[in-house]
Amino acid sequence: MDIATFFTNIQERSFLERFSVVQFCSPQYPLLFFSALFERVKKRTDVLVRFFDFDAQSDVEIAMAFQTTFLGMRGVYWLGDIDTLDGARKKKWVTFLMHYTGPHTLIFYSTVALESMINGITISVAEGIDKKTAVALLNIDNYEEARLCIPVLEALYARLTVVTLDQVYVCMRYARLAGRNKQVFINEWLGLLVYSEKSLFTLSQYFFAKDDKKFFALWSVIRKEYSTVFWILFWSEQLFRASCYVQCMKQRKHADAKKISFRLPFSFIQRDWSLHTYGQLRDAHAAIYSIDCNVKNGADEGSLDLFYSKFFV
Repeated sequence: MDIATFFTNIQERSFLERFSVVQFCSPQYPLLFFSALFERVKKRTDVLVRFFDFDAQSDVEIAMAFQTTFLGMRGVYWLGDIDTLDGARKKKWVTFLMHYTGPHTLIFYSTVALESMINGITISVAEGIDKKTAVALLNIDNYEEARLCIPVLEALYARLTVVTLDQVYVCMRYARLAGRNKQVFINEWLGLLVYSEKSLFTLSQYFFAKDDKKFFALWSVIRKEYSTVFWILFWSEQLFRASCYVQCMKQRKHADAKKISFRLPFSFIQRDWSLHTYGQLRDAHAAIYSIDCNVKNGADEGSLDLFYSKFFV
């Protein structure tokens, strides 16, 4: 089932309860989408909604909870991202999910769909969603509010070639705050919240891969598309997330690493993180902070070029 069909079916209160296992499958983990989805499920269902942390409970405790009920009460249980489990443990839970038949509904995320499930369904989420699907997503909770946000949605799709679920959520949350000042929001703030991710993520990919030739070639092309303030904010977020990701991976906190990986390039998440230490990335983030302070006090904006040169040494 694709995500657009899911948005239609989820309007029915008991839809999730028809299945023992529900899998969301997409290239990247849509954190904001899942957060909003389960807030809605809590409000619109009579069953218990519970979140399970594989790092906080043993497999025996979790399996027991999945196989028992209190006074026959069904539950909707969110398992999170099973890709964060180590090889042997993930294999065991994949087998469990493929054969699970209740009494509860187990929901999880993975980048690769399970081959088969006895009583399950897979919700496929593409890297980007079209405008019609985005409107359906907004309509889930409040049709009137969704209608008022259409101008922001139009501007979002005019700016980007690929729009993700989480980008729709981010923009709509800000649009609700903007109220009648939506055009001001579109003109002055939309570009700071969403940007041409293809070129920026490619730049970030070269940066963390320490591929200085490709980085500076792309940097020379796109540097003037955004202000110095934007670049400072962009690298500040990238370096903060990257340093936290490296620290979590070193400490084998894979679930936490997955949560902080949003907006980091895929190549960094998969392999390039091992090229860095937490201390190096922390110091780079501190350098960006110093550049920010200096620029605000009238320093030469070319300090970013010096920062890049030092990073690639």
